[in-house]
Amino acid sequence: MKKILTLLALLSVVVWSCSKDQKVVKQLEGDWTVTNMTRNGTAVAASEYSGMKYTFENCKVKKGDCDGTLSVPDSTKGTYSQAFTYNIQDKGEIINIKFSILGLTATAVVGTIEEHSDSKFVYSYTESQGTDKIVETLTKN
Repeated sequence: MKKILTLLALLSVVVWSCSKDQKVVKQLEGDWTVTNMTRNGTAVAASEYSGMKYTFENCKVKKGDCDGTLSVPDSTKGTYSQAFTYNIQDKGEIINIKFSILGLTATAVVGTIEEHSDSKFVYSYTESQGTDKIVETLTKN
């Protein structure tokens, strides 16, 4: 009987964890604009992130990584778009974003989710060089 109760307890933890991850994925679905950014606690000039947009596609956590697109305005070439995959882990507390170039994963961002709702998403990460802590605030369009 004790083994059955232990198994049921473990199963409920797994289901609860997946449902928190799925809740964040569901909230992220759609288009988001970067509305604020800080580097090491100092505000970044709005001109550096103005017009940056994330699009998070609808997906199910249990089916693997989800798809998305980052669009960045470029004054010389128009808007540059880069596809990425992402996933949410650790009960909705971690976001992993992977950018691919020519089929190879070029950049992976492992971020801590600071805040999430249907209209606001805030996450922080350390840049790939490992020195600067970036906090991005996204607002749903």
